[in-house]
Amino acid sequence: MEEMKRCPQCGQYVKSVAKKCRFCGYWFDSNTQSAQQETQQNSYQQSAQQQDNYQQQGQQYQQGGYQQQGQQYQQGGYQQQGQQYQQGNYQQQGQQYQQGGYQQQYQQGPYQQPYYQPVPPQKITVGGVLSEGMQIGFSNFGTIFLAYILFGLTCWIPYLNVGTLIAIQTLPIVLGNRQEVPSGTFIFDGKYRKYMGEYFTLLGLKGMSLIPAYFFMVIPGIIINLGWSQALYLMLDKEIAPGESLIQSSKMTDGYKGTIFLIGLVLGLIFGVAFGIVSFIFGLIDVAILTLLAILILIAVYAVISVGCSAVIYRDLQK
Repeated sequence: MEEMKRCPQCGQYVKSVAKKCRFCGYWFDSNTQSAQQETQQNSYQQSAQQQDNYQQQGQQYQQGGYQQQGQQYQQGGYQQQGQQYQQGNYQQQGQQYQQGGYQQQYQQGPYQQPYYQPVPPQKITVGGVLSEGMQIGFSNFGTIFLAYILFGLTCWIPYLNVGTLIAIQTLPIVLGNRQEVPSGTFIFDGKYRKYMGEYFTLLGLKGMSLIPAYFFMVIPGIIINLGWSQALYLMLDKEIAPGESLIQSSKMTDGYKGTIFLIGLVLGLIFGVAFGIVSFIFGLIDVAILTLLAILILIAVYAVISVGCSAVIYRDLQK
């Protein structure tokens, strides 16, 4: 009978010449066993390393997936923002196109003007000038009335009358600029006579231009005279040359010549009607002294209101 030996690891009997247990794989040779253990250990290390590799690859794969998802998400956000931006551009371009189309269509129309243009406020109006002119005139009635009385009493005195004439025409400047109103005796101040040369130069320039203008059916002369109506005030107030004052007056009254004309026309009509009524009434009474007194009072009222209106026109046209 063949000799048998027992495996120290599993307890089974194998042939005595066997180097390895056929039941559990145990090596009977110690060197072979060490090699087996080393092989098994290497196998375990390889298995652990392979597991580490798998984990590392899994982490890389997982990280790559996250990165890819993040890129996709980010790209989706960019795409969404890009679509919104593109949509906004389209809307803006559409509005511009629509607005441009309306503008182009309207410009091609017969008016060729914007639908709405802000209208600047009028510097002077007929009602406003007459209302405030009466207020200013009557509030300074004493000064204006006395100045005209003194001028009428001294207008026959040579040289002095030139100064008083220039002085009395500065009343709209003083009243319009709200300066301290002097007493009626201010017309005798000698400072006004220094403007004698400029005053007659201005009258000469206006006369040389207006006389030919009136030959062309009167209207051009009236328009030019209205345009130069502020020249004297500008020359005396701003102390500029006569020719320059005519130019500045023409610019100042641009667009308001019709208003100035209507103010004078309404004022003249009112006092024309009032003069007719007063003459008729006192003519029935047939008292010459009363009729003359009523006419003088009416003329004084007209002069006072006229000066007040001139003050308002000169003041407001400078704005």
